[in-house]
Amino acid sequence: MVALTLAAMLAAAAPASAAPSLAWGGVTPADAGKALSGVSCPSFGLCVAVDTSGYAATYSGSWGSPSDIDSGRPLNAVSCAPHTTFCIAVGNGGAISETANANAGPTATWSPFLSSADTNNLTAVSCASTTFCLAVDNAGNALYSADPTSATSAAWTKVPIDSTNDLTGVSCPTSSFCVAVDSTGNILTSTTPTSGTWSSVTYATGLTGVACSLSGTCVAVNGSGDVLASGDPTAAQATWSVTHIASSLAAVGCTADALCIAGDSTGDVYASDDPAASSPSWASATPDSHAISGVACTVDGLCAAVDSSGNALTATTPAPSVSTGAASVGSQTTATLSATVNPGDATLTSCYFNYGTTSGYGATVPCSSTPSPGGGAQTVTATVSGLSASTTYDVQVVAASDDGSGAGANATFATPAPLKPGPSISGTPAVGDTLTCALSVTVPAGLTVNYKWVRDTTTIAGATSATYVVALADETNHLYCSATISGDGGSATGSSAYVAVPSETIGTVSETAVGAPSTNSRSVSTTVTCSPQASSSCTIALHLTATHNHHTVAVGSTSTRIAAGAKVKVSVSLNAEGRRLLDHSHRLAATLTVTGTVIGVINGTIKKQSITFTTAKRARRRAR
Repeated sequence: MVALTLAAMLAAAAPASAAPSLAWGGVTPADAGKALSGVSCPSFGLCVAVDTSGYAATYSGSWGSPSDIDSGRPLNAVSCAPHTTFCIAVGNGGAISETANANAGPTATWSPFLSSADTNNLTAVSCASTTFCLAVDNAGNALYSADPTSATSAAWTKVPIDSTNDLTGVSCPTSSFCVAVDSTGNILTSTTPTSGTWSSVTYATGLTGVACSLSGTCVAVNGSGDVLASGDPTAAQATWSVTHIASSLAAVGCTADALCIAGDSTGDVYASDDPAASSPSWASATPDSHAISGVACTVDGLCAAVDSSGNALTATTPAPSVSTGAASVGSQTTATLSATVNPGDATLTSCYFNYGTTSGYGATVPCSSTPSPGGGAQTVTATVSGLSASTTYDVQVVAASDDGSGAGANATFATPAPLKPGPSISGTPAVGDTLTCALSVTVPAGLTVNYKWVRDTTTIAGATSATYVVALADETNHLYCSATISGDGGSATGSSAYVAVPSETIGTVSETAVGAPSTNSRSVSTTVTCSPQASSSCTIALHLTATHNHHTVAVGSTSTRIAAGAKVKVSVSLNAEGRRLLDHSHRLAATLTVTGTVIGVINGTIKKQSITFTTAKRARRRAR
């Protein structure tokens, strides 16, 4: 066999705070008066333990009465295919027992037989699935089957892998990845376990057990209390670190995602979810007072330990811990939600986001990927669509495992307002010419734009495109266009300024005109000529504003109605605030704004002009 490199790195266990937290239950007599020798847990609600008298005990929420499955023949180990009810137990003289309904507990049907291929004492077994199991014996042989459910001796084949050494443990996460250990300190690894080709590395002290995860991490233990761990056991130059954690270790078990539990001769158990790290952390607990003879963990979040006095106990990992993060808003209708989820070393049964327009939510979306059980705090995301624009949404992350669930705090995000156009008209407003309504924004694919053209206040029938040909009916009237963009979670409308269409026979359009203003000490006057094309009359308003202490204040206003075509002088006086400001400084800079009817029924700002008020006192000063 090929010798591999062993990196011996003796170290004390790191602080327990960095290792997983397991909640161990009380010690329960599972097989009173008998020595339990092994245990396997294929799923969260099922564990099977065997003893040295041929009995098996089953856990399904509690430990049931043990049943005789092999007529008093010593059983040394048991392995159940992950997430099934199929289990294999092995023992002395090549004893093999199998069941397909381990979940039936005391009434489970076990089929015992003796192997014709290997009559040595079988010391350990590992079932990667219902189509591959491999056992090892006390004479250096491996015994495998690609059809273990057949319950016949002929289905098993013996392969020598370790001279005549006493093999004490084996772990096969898959049918192409197995690691075995022996009592002289050899670690044997193979990616073709049925071929008999196994490489080895030698450690000085006899090894008592080994467990490997699907992630490729392997952990072996020995009677001196050392843990040997490797993250690359199949590499050409595999490295194994050594961490001393106890006085004597007899059993070890790992989940598919590298949570590992080791048990010692005094009833202590040790847990780590980073056993192959450069400074691994092992958290200790003392749930039992007898020697731990077997441990097992399922990635669903359940661990079990059995002892030499017929007792068993279980532990669960923590419920997932979660934290809702900030959402990234991609558009008016889409957003990417994010959160942090720590599965707590257990496989999540669900991971999703609640979201809606209230804290009652109403909609859910699954996490785009499921966090790894042993990966610690991990970022999860989900993309939501079909949102409404200008809307605030509430969001919450929820994650659950068989150990419980965690719900994050409520968070909020807001979608942007719909895309709003800012139309403007280009072209000559003359009969027969084409006008174009430009949006001033880029409209993404998938959105729709609806146009309309308006003559004064009347929508022009059929004018629903971005262009419009000026008609004879538009003479002496005003035109403007409006556009509505929709499809991005809402809609928004914008309108252009108006353009006047002159008459080709009676001259140009006559809009309301405002003359030059004149002021005296406390008022201003101007002439206003109402458009002869107004609808009977013009409504005109004059506003005076000034700036004081960086704020705009109203200092005067008036309004009046003028008959169509009439010319009227309109005056507006300073109000009390305007007079106060003028009296204080003897000079007041103001703005005169004239608004009202422009033409027809179109209203707008007609004129805006700056003016200055002065008092007689200031005028005399300037005269000097």
